[in-house]
Order: sequence, then C-alpha cells, then structure tokens
Amino acid sequence: RKEAAKTKLESPLGVAEKFLNNYDRASEAGASVSEDDLEAIAQIAQSLSAYEQAVEGELQARLESLDDALASVQRRAKATVAKVLSSGYVTSNLVSCLTRSKNIESELRTALDVDLPAELSTVVKSFGQSLRDKENAQWLLCSALVKERLRGRAWDFALERPSIDGIVAKLEDRLQEESGATARAYDPDAETALLSESVTDKAFNIAAAASGVGGGGLLMLEVFNAGILDFITFLATVAGVTFSLGVYPSVLQEDLEKELLERSGRWRESMREEVGGMMREAAEASVGQMEGAFAAYTDAARAENAKWKEVASRVRESDARLKALRQRIREL
Repeated sequence: RKEAAKTKLESPLGVAEKFLNNYDRASEAGASVSEDDLEAIAQIAQSLSAYEQAVEGELQARLESLDDALASVQRRAKATVAKVLSSGYVTSNLVSCLTRSKNIESELRTALDVDLPAELSTVVKSFGQSLRDKENAQWLLCSALVKERLRGRAWDFALERPSIDGIVAKLEDRLQEESGATARAYDPDAETALLSESVTDKAFNIAAAASGVGGGGLLMLEVFNAGILDFITFLATVAGVTFSLGVYPSVLQEDLEKELLERSGRWRESMREEVGGMMREAAEASVGQMEGAFAAYTDAARAENAKWKEVASRVRESDARLKALRQRIREL
C-alpha cells in the first residue's frame, strides 16, 4: 500500500515535468532568437557610435575650414603690417606717414576684408550636405540589418526613415537669425579702425626716426614733437641710422604682430564657438534621430529577451521544486 501511494503521488509530478520540459525547450529556442536580436542591436549601437564619431569629425573639418578662412585674413593683415612698417615703405611714403594720412588704413581695410556671411553660409551648407550623406549611408546599413531580423517575426511595426532636412533647415535658419551676433565676433570695420590707429602711430614713429637721421625738416613739416628730441639726438649717430631703419621697424612689427595675434585669436575662437555650437546641436539632433528610428525594434528585442530569461528562470525554479517533492515522496 505504501508503494502504491508513492506511485499515485509521483504521477502528477511526471505530468508537470513534461510541461516544464516543453517550456524549457521553448525558452531555449526563444532565447536563441532573442540573443541574435541582441547581437544585431550591438551591431547597430556600434554603427551609430561610428556615425557619431564621423559626424563629429566632419564638424571639426568644417570648423577648420572656417578657421582657415579667418586665418588667411590674419596672414594678410600680418603681411600688410610688415609692409607698411618696413623702412622701404616708410621712406617711400615719408610725408603720408608723418601726416598720418589714410593710406595705411586703406591698405589694412583691404587686408582685413572678408565676406563673413558668405563664409559662414558655405561652412553650414557643406556641413548640412555631409550630414545628409552620412545619415543616408547609416540608414541603409542599419535598416538592412533590422529588416533581416524582422523577417518571419510577428511584431507589428515598420521602420520609418528619418529626414535630415528639418535639422539642416533649422541650422541654416538659426545662422540667418543669429548672423548679426555672429558677425559681431569679427567686424572688419572695427578691426580696421583699431589696428590702423596703432599701425599709423608706429609708422609715424619710424618716419620721424628716419627724418631725424636724414636731417629731414621735421620743423618744416610741422609735425615735430618735442618729446622725441632726445630720441632724434641718438638717431643722428651711425648707430641711430642702423636702429631707425633696421632694428626699430622690426621691433614695432613684432609688437604689432603680437597685438594682431591676440586680437585675431579672440575673434577666431569666438567664431568657432558660435558656429561650432550651432553645428554641434544639429549633429546631436541627427544622431538622436537615427537612434530613434530603430528604437521600436531595439526596445521590442530587449523586452522579448527579458521575457525569455524570466521564463527560463521560472522553469529552473519549478524544476528544482519538483525534484525536491519527488525526493520527499521517495523518502516516505
């Protein structure tokens, strides 16, 4: 009678074990499929990371092109400063230097002139086109991977291709709206006025020195400044000739170059921050948009993987309980 009772008690356990075996096989099959989905998700994440890096690289390249345009202005200004403060220029234009004419300002205005709105527009449009190209390539790659995984699945959703046009249009509109503030970072007229005043003063000093050495008529030109009397006395010597037409212009050129470098560094950095900030926001929006395009698939795949893991866990727990019950029955 005891053995009959044991057999009767073990019979339902056998039925339960069959059910558990079915669930175990199903969870293994489901987990295998969902693990393949997770691998696809990892590939998408890796691809999106590469896309983000590529966009950042393109952003830096566009900023470098803008910086190059502004650097060319700096180089032209530097060359003009060296030219107008050279002893050859000063001696050839002695009267205009001593009378502080507008000749130097005119030369600097030409050197500092740049169509900033056009330069900014070129940079932004180029960046926008690059975003379009890179996003299109990214979409083709990742969507093909997802579509391959979706074949034969019962999930009721379709991929929707994102459009970069809205992001690019917003970037261009923002550039137009803030062009006034951006342009103030570099104002050719203001830069010309500030630099030409300093250069004109130094050109005057060189001209005055050259006039003193050559015995020129500072008094006749009515530009004599009593404050440079001692300086002209020194310039009347042989050493003074060498200094006034050689060392002195070089010293003043170096001073102006330092001033120009400091000023240009400020407006180049300011411009880089302004435009770079706009383009970075567009880049981040593009990356976020691309991630969102595949979110439905990645979310569903992760949820399913979690479900099968839960099923497998419950199967293991139930199996352990069944084994414990069978052992207790056998010990009766």
